[in-house]
Amino acid sequence: MEQQSEIRTVTEPEHFGQVIKDYYAKGHLFIKLVNDNLDIEFVKAENNNISFSAPKVKNLPEECFIVAKLDDELVYGTMKQIEQKKDIFTFTPVKFQVIKLFRRDHRIGLDSGGKQIIFINGIVSQIDLETDMQSEKKKVEQIKSKITAELGKLFDKIKIFVAGEKPADTRFRYFLSNANAIYIPDINAKDSGSDVSADEQHKYYRENIYATDYQLKSGNLISEITTPFLYKNQMPYGYIQINSAKMLASSTTLQLKSYISRIEQIFEKSAIFKPSEERFIVIDVSKGGFAIAFKDKKFLRLFQPNVSMCVNMLLADKDISMYVITRHITPDSKMITVGFQILTTENRDTYDGFINSLSPK
Repeated sequence: MEQQSEIRTVTEPEHFGQVIKDYYAKGHLFIKLVNDNLDIEFVKAENNNISFSAPKVKNLPEECFIVAKLDDELVYGTMKQIEQKKDIFTFTPVKFQVIKLFRRDHRIGLDSGGKQIIFINGIVSQIDLETDMQSEKKKVEQIKSKITAELGKLFDKIKIFVAGEKPADTRFRYFLSNANAIYIPDINAKDSGSDVSADEQHKYYRENIYATDYQLKSGNLISEITTPFLYKNQMPYGYIQINSAKMLASSTTLQLKSYISRIEQIFEKSAIFKPSEERFIVIDVSKGGFAIAFKDKKFLRLFQPNVSMCVNMLLADKDISMYVITRHITPDSKMITVGFQILTTENRDTYDGFINSLSPK
């Protein structure tokens, strides 16, 4: 179920009242907590402050993320608690994000007779990768030391970065939206004019990466190749960066990718990553995405809006690895549904063939 979204951010207090009236007074409301979503009810709004009833809890955090869902719109409100009287909590808004979802392709329900039952399991999110890498720091450092020992003598500079390391890294942020290797033959070279993709990457690198990397500037390092580590060949969890004072050949990119494939196998065999054991039933599918459903709220901890993850989809006699992003989470009193957009999948033909087999002839 591929969806586009239109996002509007509201930070001006003079507009808060209208958002509260249009969404919080009418929609399904819940507070996002660390491991759960808590259903609440609208009580009143006065002077831009908004009161909710939450009879199942004795207290709430000082700052909360309160969500309103109305039809195809979600509103995420950042609010600060200013008062509590028994089970009535009053908040003052800080900002709202109003998200309108647009479905672009037709979804096919799997909850009717005669349709094949399919599941997903083996969930590993981008957040899980960061947590796993940091909790297994000793193993990770051993792998990093192996890489440095093998490659350190071949290049003027080598760096290994893994998910969860601080501070936030501009190269890793690049790979979160683009899994292609960075190849900069010469930072001082002018755009070729003939290779648009290479020229765009050179410009992005110069303005967003090189501009903030003072070690490269001071070391007179003009050439770089940086290649990501990919979980299931899809989701980035780190990278190897090499730099040289002389131009690196494009063939070095292929050599580095081959080397990284071996390192990824070492990460895999080291049992650093811990996929979830839970299995979830898929309730609808489309070529662009799918949705799952479950009843137990404890599983909400696995999902967060706009967080990417790898999952296995169990299709007949095949398991398909998918890289997806969570687009919406809709809890109600009986069932929780989570919708995903597919970013990449290891076997597109198999998945599309399955979708086509469900479509009316």
